[in-house]
Amino acid sequence: MILTEIIIFILLHFIVTVGLSLLILFIIYFLNHPAPAMEKTIAYECGFKPFDFAYYPFDVQFYRISILFLLFDVEIIFLFPWFLNLYNISWIGHVISYVFVVILSVGLVYENRIGALNWYPQPW
Repeated sequence: MILTEIIIFILLHFIVTVGLSLLILFIIYFLNHPAPAMEKTIAYECGFKPFDFAYYPFDVQFYRISILFLLFDVEIIFLFPWFLNLYNISWIGHVISYVFVVILSVGLVYENRIGALNWYPQPW
């Protein structure tokens, strides 16, 4: 008895899911605008034109800023569990976390000093 109710519930869920998916695809198909918008033909955030020759020189600043962002983003992710367990950590854990934050801050100050965060760095 219970097994048949579970099977009926799963089949009903499957039918509703497939039906909604087909309904959404049907609506998208008829509401689609075939002409591309102007935003789709301009350059991406990385500076490349979407339909252009692939071997043109590119601007390295996009990659430098994105790598620095990922580096600091991952380091902030390492600090998140420390913030969640702030009252359950011993003093050694606090010291290690503070040393980590100091190293992170020194790295940020160093990158700012050498001009790595500037869009067009100044020559030495």
